[in-house]
Amino acid sequence: MVNVNLKKVPKVNLTKNQVVCLTKDGSKNSSNLHRVFFGANWSAIRRYRTENYTPGFLGRLFGKKAETRKAVESIENVDLDASILMYDSNCRRVDIVYYGHKVSNCGAIIHSGDDVTGDSEDDEDDNETISIDLDKVDQRAKFLVVILNSYRHHKFDEIPYAGLRIYTGEAGKPDEILAAYKVGNNPEFKGKEAMVLGYFYRTDSGWEFKADGTSTLERSIAEMADGSAKSLIKSHSKYYGK
Repeated sequence: MVNVNLKKVPKVNLTKNQVVCLTKDGSKNSSNLHRVFFGANWSAIRRYRTENYTPGFLGRLFGKKAETRKAVESIENVDLDASILMYDSNCRRVDIVYYGHKVSNCGAIIHSGDDVTGDSEDDEDDNETISIDLDKVDQRAKFLVVILNSYRHHKFDEIPYAGLRIYTGEAGKPDEILAAYKVGNNPEFKGKEAMVLGYFYRTDSGWEFKADGTSTLERSIAEMADGSAKSLIKSHSKYYGK
C-alpha cells in the first residue's frame, strides 16, 4: 500500500491492484484535502490520404525531389465518457454520475459535462472532469468505481491519444497526480472500448484507491454497472459485504 497525504501527494505510477491510502494531515486547514479529480483527455481520429508531390521549377532548382506525402483527409469525432458508479457494501447501486446525471444525489460528485468530439490536436487538458468530495459522499456508498467507455464504439487502439488521470488540486490544474493511464493507440487495449480504471473504497480510517486498468468487452455504462464494475468489487475487495 502507498500511504499518501493529500496536501502534498507525490506522483504515483500505479500498477494493477496497487493501493493508495488517502489520509488527512490533521491540520485545521485541511477542508479541501479530500477533494480529488478524475480527468479524461483524448483526441479525435485523423484519417490520412497520400499525395504525390512534384516540385516546380524553382523547387527542382533548389534540390527538391518528388515524394509521397501524408495529408489529413478527414477528422472523425471521438466521444469517450467518464463516469463514477456508486455502490453500497453489498454492491447495490446507490447512484451513477455520468454525462446524463452530472451531479450525484448527495452533491459530492460533479461531472463537468459531455465532450462529444475529442481534441483536433493532442494536448494535456481534460476533455471531461469529475470532481469527488470524499468527505461528503453519501454514507451508504462504500465503493466508487471509475470507468471509461466509448459512446460511438471506437476501439481504444484506434484513438491516437487517450490519457486518464486521478489527481488533487483544481479541475484541469493538477497539484499532484495520484495515478495516470495511457490507453489510446495502445495494442494492450486492441479491440476494446471500455475499461475500469479502479475504485475508491471507504475504510474505518478514510478512503483508499485501488488501481485496476482492466479493459472489457462491454459496450455501455449500463453494461459495466451491472457487469465488470460489480465483479471487480466482489472479487478484489475485502470490504465487500461488510
